[in-house]
Amino acid sequence: MSALVYLLLGGCIARTAVAARARSAGAGAGVRGGAAAGARALLQSGEAMQPEVVADLLAKVEDNWKSEAASYVYCNETTGGACSKEEQAFESSCSTIVGAVVQASSGDRAMVSEYLGDICTESVLQGWKHEHCQSFKQALVQSMSMDNYDNRQHLLVGNLCRGLWLNFLREEVVKHREEQKRQEVVRAEAAKKAAEEAKEEEQHRLEAAKKAAEEAKAEEQHRQEAARKAAEEAAQRASAEERRRAEEERRRAEEERRRAEERRLAEAREAARKAAEAKRQADEAAAMLRAKQEEAQRAAEVAKRMVHDAQVAAVTVEHMHQHQVHDDNPKPHTEDASGHAKVHTKGPTVGPSKAVHIKAHAKADTKSNSANAKTTRS
Repeated sequence: MSALVYLLLGGCIARTAVAARARSAGAGAGVRGGAAAGARALLQSGEAMQPEVVADLLAKVEDNWKSEAASYVYCNETTGGACSKEEQAFESSCSTIVGAVVQASSGDRAMVSEYLGDICTESVLQGWKHEHCQSFKQALVQSMSMDNYDNRQHLLVGNLCRGLWLNFLREEVVKHREEQKRQEVVRAEAAKKAAEEAKEEEQHRLEAAKKAAEEAKAEEQHRQEAARKAAEEAAQRASAEERRRAEEERRRAEEERRRAEERRLAEAREAARKAAEAKRQADEAAAMLRAKQEEAQRAAEVAKRMVHDAQVAAVTVEHMHQHQVHDDNPKPHTEDASGHAKVHTKGPTVGPSKAVHIKAHAKADTKSNSANAKTTRS
């Protein structure tokens, strides 16, 4: 706060005090309590500045003093020294206001007490400001004596202000300690809350991790189950495929066996056919051979008969010729070498018709044998 506020506050108090002295002088200077009554009368009248104005200025001063005391305490708590600036500022402002009040009241203790008592009751000075206003009044009144002159000339303003400063410091220290405790409590609560939140967050994280692990486990189980099912299906497909291939192989083998059997049977039939054909051909050849042999035999027999018949015919013809000659030229009996008579014995006589008949019969037999041989070959 600037020095102008202190000067304004001192001026207000001085003018009010001057007016109070004038009123009290007019009422009778020797009357006990006349100064206080005059001050009260002045405050109640509108001739001086209103008390609420003075109280408002004093409230601002107290705010500044409190701020300086708090800064001083904070400085000592944080730096441990070199904090005289705030104390000097307080003593300067305090001395200014105390000097103004004392000089304006002409050192009249009763007037100061009455006047400051009325100021401290203003509504703007409530709570700790009212208490500090009362402390300021009491300290100032207690520092003053009954001698107005002594108060004006020898009042120990420095001791008064240092006492007020110490009061402010004690309050600020207590407040600072309380604030520190409160902040510690707040920090502890914040730390506790942070720890609880961290614990809760950790719990959530653990639960999330557990859930994630369970989900991962479930997913892995699902994957394994799917893989197992896929493997089973693949195995089933493979088994089915193997069975299909085995069935195909079996069918192919059966087909090959059937075809082989058919080929074997066909070959056997073909071999049998060929054998039968060969046998037939052999039989035919044998039959033809037999037929040829029989035909040759018959032909030989026919030829033999024909030769025989021819011989017989020739003999017959010869005999016939001889007989004819004999008939035509009878000869005597001749003798053989033994001297016996050779008797000619005639065989059977075959005439020409008989010879022709024998020849025709031989030709018919030959033709019959040839026909039989052809029939056998076909």
